[in-house]
Amino acid sequence: GTNTLRSLTALAAAGCLRADEYRKLSTGYLLLRAIEHSLQLMHNKQVHALPVDEGELSYLARRLDFDDAGPFVKHYTEHCREIREVFDRVLGDTFDNSGSVDMTSFDEPLYLEVFGPDQRSRHETLLAELDRFGLAMVEPVWLEGGRAELTVVAFDSQGLLAAISGLLVVHGVEILNGHAFTLDVPGGPSRCVDTFELSLPEGCNWDVLWSRYHGDLIEFVEASAEGKREEALSGLTEQVARSVSRVADVSGSLLPVEIDIDNDSSDEVTVLTIRADDTVAFLYGCTHALSLAGILVRRVVIETRGQRVRDRLDVVDSAGNKLTDPKRIQELKTVVVLTKHFTHLLPKSPNPLFALRQFRELLSTLLEQDDWSASVATLEKPEVLSTLARVLGVREFLWQDFLRLQHETLFPLLDDVEAASQAPSPSELAKVLSGQLVECDGREDRVRRLNVFKDREMFAADMRHILWPDREFGQFSRELGHVAECVVAQAVDLCCQEVSDKLGVDPPGRMAVVGLGKFGGRELGFASDIELVCVYDDAGVEASPRVVSASEFYCRVIERLLTTIRSDRAGVFELDLRLRPHGQAGPLASSLAAFTTYYQGEGPAWPFERQALVKLRTVAGDRGLGDELESLRDSWIYSDDVFDVAAMRAMRDRQVRQLVRAGTFNAKLSPGGLVDCEYLVQGLQLEHGHRFFEVRTTNTLEAIDALHDRQLVDEETWGHLREAYVFHRRLIDALRVVRGDARDLAVPPSETPEFTFLARRLEIDGNPDGLAAEIDRHASLVEELSARLDPSGA
Repeated sequence: GTNTLRSLTALAAAGCLRADEYRKLSTGYLLLRAIEHSLQLMHNKQVHALPVDEGELSYLARRLDFDDAGPFVKHYTEHCREIREVFDRVLGDTFDNSGSVDMTSFDEPLYLEVFGPDQRSRHETLLAELDRFGLAMVEPVWLEGGRAELTVVAFDSQGLLAAISGLLVVHGVEILNGHAFTLDVPGGPSRCVDTFELSLPEGCNWDVLWSRYHGDLIEFVEASAEGKREEALSGLTEQVARSVSRVADVSGSLLPVEIDIDNDSSDEVTVLTIRADDTVAFLYGCTHALSLAGILVRRVVIETRGQRVRDRLDVVDSAGNKLTDPKRIQELKTVVVLTKHFTHLLPKSPNPLFALRQFRELLSTLLEQDDWSASVATLEKPEVLSTLARVLGVREFLWQDFLRLQHETLFPLLDDVEAASQAPSPSELAKVLSGQLVECDGREDRVRRLNVFKDREMFAADMRHILWPDREFGQFSRELGHVAECVVAQAVDLCCQEVSDKLGVDPPGRMAVVGLGKFGGRELGFASDIELVCVYDDAGVEASPRVVSASEFYCRVIERLLTTIRSDRAGVFELDLRLRPHGQAGPLASSLAAFTTYYQGEGPAWPFERQALVKLRTVAGDRGLGDELESLRDSWIYSDDVFDVAAMRAMRDRQVRQLVRAGTFNAKLSPGGLVDCEYLVQGLQLEHGHRFFEVRTTNTLEAIDALHDRQLVDEETWGHLREAYVFHRRLIDALRVVRGDARDLAVPPSETPEFTFLARRLEIDGNPDGLAAEIDRHASLVEELSARLDPSGA
């Protein structure tokens, strides 16, 4: 430190620095050293940038004896400017200015028309500074009425205009009017000169705003220079989406967008003129989308009159040539119109970040297809775009489902949203699927068609649940259950026929497939698995060494079933056979005799396995055998034997110990979670089911109501239990929507964006604190009920 000050003194004494320059440099040096020292004390490491956080910046200002951040940043900026001026005077001539911009030679008519000599001279000065100091220069000028003029000069690169406009959105600044030009420099990189008239956010701190904006823009340009442009744009998209999500009172109607394509007035560029109502983040979304489509923006003119905007974009292809291919011109119009409409709808999306990212990916995917025009015609409809903004903003796994569907089947689904609101009946589903399978040629074609049907109908059910969340609770589960039963039943029949054809024998005896868990209880949700058990009855079938046994036949059927119904993600419509007798150690198909021996009386089944039979329901195969199995189940578990509460609680303790991560609340498995609700209800069913047939239902909500109707639980308990069960089911559905993983049900920490999204999805006061309070309330109530309501009556 002292060496630098001595050097400045020596330079001044030798006449290399004027007295005023010495004072500016020495005073500025002492300030910057004090700032650097304070930052190191705050962070316990070397830090060379002012804090972004408002609180940290204010704390730093007070450490340096300023009243607040505003005066400090202003003082800091003034010193930096003074130091820069001295630097320019003393060392400016030592720099190589080859390749710098001479604005007097820039004869762009529009530029000369818009900017006078003084402004052009100022641009030349800024560009000279850019050549010396690199990256980007920002010069804001205060105007009356909460407005400002901002000039940005930078080395041009793909995505830069999107960054410049996107960061204005992030900082709450609205573009009223503007001009953006690209200057070609012989033997050097192109430069951009962008000037905007802006409307500033009310009560903003001028110096803090532009210091942060400049810092953010420099970060983007640095990342681009290091080859990290896509990563930087992705981060910017997240910031823009968060800003957009705070916009309120957005109209749902989409007004027309007028687009003119002029390919005649210029030999160098295609002129695109857009007239429409103003939309938040449109310039960012449009320039970003064009960049992704390989279309470069050379000039921009923005004019705002009230709520109407007139934007002119001069564009070229990636080779720098005007667009002449009719397909590329149509592509240009498509990208602009759809982006304009979609950004208007973003504030209504549950998660604008995912909606914006995934919409761009959708456009990219569509435009790669030869026959994209029909799909785009569908997308141009306001109701379809509104649907997309809500559906695609839910979370990434649903988007993966969206892309997996063939677009020729997907877009009709989106095209008629009203028709899509009506779920098909079980008989309608069965008729459609069987008709499609009959037309197939060979096993692979049948398997493909069956899984496409499954994916499409599951997606349609998911979409109805997202678009109409106020429907009766349980409707979504019923719709998913109908699809699952249809697919499982026809897949079982298909596999039976294939095994029979391959072995040259008729199916020996009878077979029934029963559902358990959520499938058996008609309680499927987002990303549920499908729990099944296959039971066959070969009584009366004569054994013969020349004929395959029933055991081998039906085990082959189930083996084939496992490869017929495909799951694209772990735990999502994944067939789960672990609840069969002896679990994974047992055969894939169980005989009726073996099934009976395992579960009846003193059979080897564990208490939790017998308890699981509460959910047993026939879903496929021989209905007569299924009825027998349900009747046998009733005789085994709904008896006057005392329910083993100790075994149930021991099982719960093991689940919590082994499956719940320390420090987290698992919506399914933690104390007070969904499983406690279900086990409590099942315990009451097993205790009272031998006396009251009504409580022998496989559906938990129906069981809660039946227990109340029979006065086995009082009004208050019934209300609490029902409310807690519905809450936990909705919470789990929302978690699975967030993650697309059926198994990860740990609620994220309350301070994370993921938790905030959960609160928005569940519409609990739109408030993360409200969701945290609801989780605690319901968990406490369920724990209290579990402790108080001992099914044994003890």
